[in-house]
Amino acid sequence: TGSLLAVLHEEGKVGLSDAMEDWISAQYQDDAGSITLEMLATHASSLPRVANNQGATPTTYSVSDLETFLGGFTPGWPIGTEYLYSNIAFGALGIIVGKAGGGSFDDYESEVKKKILDTLGMESTTITLPSDVTPAPSYSILSQPAAHPAWTEPTIEGAGAWYSTAEDMGTFLAAQVSSSDDALHRALRTTHKPRFCYDPSGSEEQPAVEDKSSVHCLGLGWFVHKDTGFVQKNGAIFGYNSAMGFDPVSGSGVMLLHNSGLDGASGALVDGVVELLTLMHEATARR
Repeated sequence: TGSLLAVLHEEGKVGLSDAMEDWISAQYQDDAGSITLEMLATHASSLPRVANNQGATPTTYSVSDLETFLGGFTPGWPIGTEYLYSNIAFGALGIIVGKAGGGSFDDYESEVKKKILDTLGMESTTITLPSDVTPAPSYSILSQPAAHPAWTEPTIEGAGAWYSTAEDMGTFLAAQVSSSDDALHRALRTTHKPRFCYDPSGSEEQPAVEDKSSVHCLGLGWFVHKDTGFVQKNGAIFGYNSAMGFDPVSGSGVMLLHNSGLDGASGALVDGVVELLTLMHEATARR
């Protein structure tokens, strides 16, 4: 989602400073409509992790539902000043970039495929699974197969609805550290730029800070470690955990995929990614 935002920004089809109200119609409260696309992409929007009108495992969540939520939302602090991880923010961003690229809120998947996946040759990455394809099974803590519902919230697919393979994700990781100078790779590199910083030692609502080595920053969808420059992202959904990270300087990258929904597994994978990147960075420095 952040990558498509960057591509469309480079094409002049969308601005990072565009307000949410420019793209999604709602009866916004206070300054909620002034939340920018960059704020959505850096978890600085003040929007919560999930909307209060989402069910636990909903089968549908319409644009109308999203507009209703946004119309009843009042920011708890000045927008753009504090970090709070938000899936609903990336859901909103997904339909916005779909509309910016293809003309309709429904064009998110097709625009990502056309602008990014097809160019990189990621043929096995999709939201809409072919009828003859079954996702890899997930397992419980006792190594027993665990049944989990498929992602079925079409309006907020931008928060993480993609199916992929290890090969395709390796291709995506390689693209992040590629020195290619074509339009796509230039756009991908802009997603790594720190745009909003916070202190991870505080609470989720910790005010943004500027000059501490412990500070983490957000690019367009990526977390950037300010002290090392490492760029990473993790995720978890319905029985699956994953983490990806890379060192833009050395070109090293690590991807870990885990088919279990254990609590805390996603954070543990991030720790493993950072540890491996550190070892590779030190080995490169010694050479």
